[in-house]
Amino acid sequence: MILGHWTGTRPLEVTIDDGTASIVLVFFGRECLAGIDIGRRLVAAGTIVRRTGRFILMNPSLWLTGPVTRTDHPA
Repeated sequence: MILGHWTGTRPLEVTIDDGTASIVLVFFGRECLAGIDIGRRLVAAGTIVRRTGRFILMNPSLWLTGPVTRTDHPA
């Protein structure tokens, strides 16, 4: 997760990558998201846009669907 700069604001950007493709979730007016960590399973919904060569969901709806799994990221 990173805080980026978009038109004078600092949105929170979360990159989701499944090893085949990635998408960036952008949340305006947020500095953190409770329950989000590496390995967390989630579902995000919204309209996908393409900006600076990246696929982006701006202020998506978000559902946490399962526990954090750390098979690829040792604790």
